[in-house]
Amino acid sequence: MIIKKYRIVLGILGWGALFFSFLLSALHVPGINVNNPFGPWNKFSFYTVQTNIFISLWFILSLRKESGVFVSYPWKTAFAVYIAVTGIIFGVFLSSYLNGLPWYIWILSLIMHYILPAGFILDWALFPSKESLKVRHIFLFLIYPCCYGAYTVIFGILTEWYPYPMIDIKTLGGMAGGRNYLFFLGFFLLLNCIFFGISKLKRGKPG
Repeated sequence: MIIKKYRIVLGILGWGALFFSFLLSALHVPGINVNNPFGPWNKFSFYTVQTNIFISLWFILSLRKESGVFVSYPWKTAFAVYIAVTGIIFGVFLSSYLNGLPWYIWILSLIMHYILPAGFILDWALFPSKESLKVRHIFLFLIYPCCYGAYTVIFGILTEWYPYPMIDIKTLGGMAGGRNYLFFLGFFLLLNCIFFGISKLKRGKPG
């Protein structure tokens, strides 16, 4: 019952943050469309938005008795890795961009970059599954970041716009941008290995 209430609260918090983020963008509220000249529909180009959709959907679907493959342990672990990247990269590289922005942007950012990532990873750590991960999952979990990177590059070439400065090939140049992409892919691989190792330590505990 506690687990269910925990996931309900975080699911509502996640969808609420996403809703208000899109709403404020549609209303062109000052500060919400920073680095997003295309309006609310283009918010799907942001990694933060995508990963928050993943975990918010997971929280809600996990409440069903017949949850399906989407909430299986391998998928949950993949989402844990993806949302961990959201929090870490924002904290290290992007948090300074909040300076001077309105208070409601700070709140939305706090929820989407810190509270929800921490909440999901805590759920993953405290309520593990009897399912086990295979070594192949370490590499399968790279499919999404590779697809996101490909989409970002193609969309950037077509529009000359990139969602994040550290992957802005137009500004950085192809070599520097490519190097950053490889760095982030390596970071994903490292986290995949860490989560895989932790999951092996917790294998067999009920959840």
